[in-house]
Amino acid sequence: MENIKPQSNLAVVSAYFTIYAYNRLKNELDDINHLDFLFGEPTFIKSLDPTKTNKRDFKIEDDKIVIPIENRLTQKAVAKDCSQWIRQKVDIKSMVKPNFLHGKMYHITQQSGVEKAIVGSSN
Repeated sequence: MENIKPQSNLAVVSAYFTIYAYNRLKNELDDINHLDFLFGEPTFIKSLDPTKTNKRDFKIEDDKIVIPIENRLTQKAVAKDCSQWIRQKVDIKSMVKPNFLHGKMYHITQQSGVEKAIVGSSN
């Protein structure tokens, strides 16, 4: 987190991103210039049903991830903040080829020109 300086440009490759990750890094992420995010095979896309239009049909979580009750209580406000941040500062693309992209990559270009990167997999 200490490497995400105000006005930094970020590039991230990952199969995971949650509103709770945004909330944890909110102070840093709100001050960045831009984020390019490449989703590596986001599994939730398969479960979206375009015929469901009732907002109660949607949930912002993965059945495999346990979300503490205190996070669920603030979910609406966090989702709204995250949505606004994404609209203002994020470009998202997705890989649609199954099992093609497994690794993770985080690249930060600070306003000073300093670049930092982490590449690997936590799986």
